[in-house]
Amino acid sequence: MIVILGYDSSSVANLGLTQVGDYLRQPGALLWLDATAPTEPDLIQLRQLFQFQRQHLDACRGEIKPPLAATPRYLFAPMTAANGQPWFVFLGKSYLVTIHAEPLEAVAAQYGRYAQEVNLWSHGVDQLFLSLTETSVYPFAERLAGLKADGRSLFERQEALLHLERQVVGQTAVLQQISRLQQEYLDANIAHYIGQAGQWLQGVSEEAGFHGRLLAQQIEAQRHELLSRKLAATQQLAWIVAFLFALILIMTIAFIAQLFL
Repeated sequence: MIVILGYDSSSVANLGLTQVGDYLRQPGALLWLDATAPTEPDLIQLRQLFQFQRQHLDACRGEIKPPLAATPRYLFAPMTAANGQPWFVFLGKSYLVTIHAEPLEAVAAQYGRYAQEVNLWSHGVDQLFLSLTETSVYPFAERLAGLKADGRSLFERQEALLHLERQVVGQTAVLQQISRLQQEYLDANIAHYIGQAGQWLQGVSEEAGFHGRLLAQQIEAQRHELLSRKLAATQQLAWIVAFLFALILIMTIAFIAQLFL
């Protein structure tokens, strides 16, 4: 499904895909196109409209995993939601295109705001990108809190925390790269604030790693305790066997002695 918001310096309108080309040719026009599970014809049409590079749309198909790219015409940013879902951003001077396989809460929240609050558009589509970024990173902390209170086994919780840490590290790296860009379509202040979101996310990564290591220590302690119990049980069994063997030996010697008396 594709939904499109267009801003013409005075009002916001819902657009169809066939209107995009003419709309962007208007002076001062801005546009946000959001595509949820786009079809192959949709992706082909997006490439024709915005002249996206093939490998970036291949990433949206799930075929490859290209890195962040700042082309002369647009920024391509591979993002990750807190639930692990990948989503992709194409930021141009007058447009923002977001593509994802399933609905995203961050997108839904900002789409509702930008459809109703016309004044938000006056800050540009890079400000919209910043709003999406901030809305998408904060749920990582909620996910971390949920994992810390999870009732699953220590091993399952540790694996989940390590997986979260890897996701957050990857997303943090993308945001930090964006913060260092100098492009016409990305305001330097916006890039700075995106970098700050990355720094905040790095804190989540460090906390996830810390709790993952704590769980690893608990797992190791449990393993040592289990091994100690097994060793103690083995030693106890050995003493019992030795005692029985000695008892049988004594009884055998006594029996033989009686035969010769």
